[in-house]
Amino acid sequence: MAHVAVVDQTLGQGQHVLWNDRLGADMILPIAAILDRVGYKAIDRVSQSTFSGYKGRFDEDPWEELRLLTRSFRHTPIRASVRCPAIVENSALPEAVMELWVRKLCEYGVKSFCLYDPLHDHVDQIATLAALAARNGCEVVTAVFFTEDSVHTDSLYADIAKKLASSSDISGLVIWDIAGVLTPMRVRSLVPAILEQVPKNLEILSHNVIGISPVTYLEGLSRSVQTIHSCCRPLANGSSLPSIEVTLHNLQLAGHSFEIRQDLLLQVADHFRKIAERTDLPIGKMSEYDLYAFEHQLQGGISHFLQTELGPKRKGEMDKVLIEMGLVRKELGYPPMVAPFSTMIQEIALSNILTKERYAQPNDTLLRYVSGYYGNSAGPIDSAVEVAIKDSLGRKASATTTVEPQASLTMLRNQHKQLSEEEFITRHLRGGAGSASVAESAVGERAPFTSYAELDQITSIIRQAKIRSIDIESGEISISLLR
Repeated sequence: MAHVAVVDQTLGQGQHVLWNDRLGADMILPIAAILDRVGYKAIDRVSQSTFSGYKGRFDEDPWEELRLLTRSFRHTPIRASVRCPAIVENSALPEAVMELWVRKLCEYGVKSFCLYDPLHDHVDQIATLAALAARNGCEVVTAVFFTEDSVHTDSLYADIAKKLASSSDISGLVIWDIAGVLTPMRVRSLVPAILEQVPKNLEILSHNVIGISPVTYLEGLSRSVQTIHSCCRPLANGSSLPSIEVTLHNLQLAGHSFEIRQDLLLQVADHFRKIAERTDLPIGKMSEYDLYAFEHQLQGGISHFLQTELGPKRKGEMDKVLIEMGLVRKELGYPPMVAPFSTMIQEIALSNILTKERYAQPNDTLLRYVSGYYGNSAGPIDSAVEVAIKDSLGRKASATTTVEPQASLTMLRNQHKQLSEEEFITRHLRGGAGSASVAESAVGERAPFTSYAELDQITSIIRQAKIRSIDIESGEISISLLR
């Protein structure tokens, strides 16, 4: 039986897919000391989305959050998941900015990195960033994105894994199953094929979209997988990952060992459940098994984007759009359903159905994808579709599909000498250093964190008080009540 390590995704993928990145440091810090002692191999928290201010968190400084979190997590390393290259508004960040970002994350205390490219193409940049992180004493893994189709065979994945993990600075691989379609049967052939080419630590990160991920984990562990990913229950299941509570229960029944302190998990779950109730955020729920998920491979099945765009009057056309997504994926060479490709495929499938003229309105992401801007597709792009899309490219002057020459960090920094390195990076991740949309979002200019621990204490005092008036001050909070 295996001794299993667990990477926590509650603060990473769990909150990303269920709470749309609305989990801030103010919600994490009160439980950080408990999380730190649970016994995880790493706690995933840092990503491009935590820096981009998604869902209106522009008033918060991601560097201050990172400083506070790394100071709180004394025993468990924080993991950063970094796309190579990062994509901002459909454009790739300069390599110099990527290197500065990783170096700065190391300086702020990040000790674990997952470097990835959904198209598995930017091997040199992954190796460069891996070397930079390794020199700073960090663990580095890279990801293989799983997708079920006729192109991504076991042998292809084995070749991809060998190519990605060839650097001695990379200690392991993550099989990242974002659509939750990695079956136990496929694990039996896929995992041995990869380990034969890359005898390194192997992790599985599977989103429990159709409810099979817990069984997939058990099968992987029986085939020499060493590390799995999970979330605490309020932020688990559905488009998120299997819950740590059920995962540990299964591990015990299967005879595996682990070093997770189960007595602390109740406190963690209770904390995030209160956050969900207080802020009206959803709690993850188990999804029913849907065979068609293997075709469209959309994380979480029906997305909020499709629901909004179709509206209640055209809700009946959802099945047509999902069927079209499966066809679009095939025609485009089976890109993994990872941003920005997941959004690209949804938009094109929706347009194809609503306009009844396929590929008549290609978005900029599609034009760049077909032109090879993001890298090479795993499978061949349908020739007729490619011609139609490139014809549209000639009529759309706004779409830049060529990669600009790489500028040095010195040249880029000279254009914005007044910015600190932290703000320089943040503005790039929020739309470019010169972007007007972030001109007012200077790092450090933010509202104070709200302490949910203090709010609980104040609420308890108010409920118990029997006097006619009360004044309470705690840090930045001041409350005066009169009965």
